[in-house]
Amino acid sequence: MTSGWYLEHVATGEKIFLHYGDNVMGSSPFCKIIFCAPFKNIARKHANLIINDDQVKLKPLTDLNEIFIDDTRVDNSSESPLTEGSVITLGIKPSSLVVPGNRAVFTLKKMGPCVDEMDLVSEDGDSQNLNKTPLRRSLRVRNPPLRYRSPKFLVRKRK
Repeated sequence: MTSGWYLEHVATGEKIFLHYGDNVMGSSPFCKIIFCAPFKNIARKHANLIINDDQVKLKPLTDLNEIFIDDTRVDNSSESPLTEGSVITLGIKPSSLVVPGNRAVFTLKKMGPCVDEMDLVSEDGDSQNLNKTPLRRSLRVRNPPLRYRSPKFLVRKRK
């Protein structure tokens, strides 16, 4: 289940949606967030983003590669609290120059409210029936489940 928090790459704008609990980041296939090529200077288990309700913390998992939050180096012995808009740099020292797409530099962001969380109010003050109307789109299954698409075989009895 996604938490409403996501990381957005500074150069490319790609988004990585975060889940509640531990979000281990690294180059290992056992991490929840895997950084493979073209990313450089990422350890197998580099850092852990911990999401609890409205709080986000970053915990380094290795002493080898550096982690920076808003141009400040993170101490490897403790968890660091993050806020919306924090810039997280993994494996390199941050610079004011243009960030290439192969460097792990992300901004922590929070998504806006979902449709279910919004209150609808009309301008004339009569908003009694507005919040009772469901606003969800109808879901359409594009591909039916495999069992409905599988061919039907005819079984004949031998005589």
